[in-house]
Amino acid sequence: MPPACQSVFIPVAPQPDLQPFRIAEEAWYWTLACLASRHGDGLSPTSRGFKPEDVLLCLDRLYRRRRVQLVHVRIMRLWGERAQAPNPAYPRERCDWGLWREAMDRLDWQLRQRGIVAGPRIAAEVLVLHRS
Repeated sequence: MPPACQSVFIPVAPQPDLQPFRIAEEAWYWTLACLASRHGDGLSPTSRGFKPEDVLLCLDRLYRRRRVQLVHVRIMRLWGERAQAPNPAYPRERCDWGLWREAMDRLDWQLRQRGIVAGPRIAAEVLVLHRS
């Protein structure tokens, strides 16, 4: 492949006014809260130096590259509006949890590249056990 066609990963240098999220789920919940506040739901999410569109742009890129499908996005919206992840311990939520994990794992990488998510990756099982 010619050098001009190769993709190169260039890490984003952290900026002092940015407050990155710990995990992709936090960024997703914040994004939906910001969008809801724009529509007059009374929420006032804190400013973190990012725009909700930054997270949506990452999701759009994943969708256009077919890394996530429409069913992933629907599950992300459904559970994101509830501000909690599906719990695999409940049989009715098990399928949603699988789709949620796939989508969040793929979104996590995109958000980390852009400096929106920082810190160590946390296993999904740890989050579920912590929430219970």
